[in-house]
Amino acid sequence: EAGVDDLYVAGLLHDVGLLVVDQFFPAEFDPIQTSRQELDLPLWQQAEDSLGLDHGDVGGLLLGHWGLPPVIVDAVTFHHRPDQAPATHAGICHTVAAAEAVCLELGFGHPAESHPAVDAAPHLARLGLPESRHVELLEELREVAEAGRGLFV
Repeated sequence: EAGVDDLYVAGLLHDVGLLVVDQFFPAEFDPIQTSRQELDLPLWQQAEDSLGLDHGDVGGLLLGHWGLPPVIVDAVTFHHRPDQAPATHAGICHTVAAAEAVCLELGFGHPAESHPAVDAAPHLARLGLPESRHVELLEELREVAEAGRGLFV
């Protein structure tokens, strides 16, 4: 399974596919961005429905082409669909999905991916965090994020 370094790299690179589709496929991506609010779907789901793949798939293809380890490639590819990840890499895929869901729920995620239906609870539960700790953890993370935000403003 994944080590701490793998988790760190996967977290850093999980949305690299957004950069690729934005820069190299604007004709395909712009209509998805424009109609996304009307359809009330997360960006990744709308892209998958419209194009047959999402930015995770695109990022995974790029990172695989670059020769990154399969654990990183799978974490990026399946970060929106961790239940579809190969069993050997399911843990890291669920961890990246949970981290992104927490960020989006706290309002610190990528604006293009924000969606009102984001709920970190199922992801946290899948990682084994008791439901009684969810609110406390989210509050702790909000405080850390706010303190970190002050470093860059």
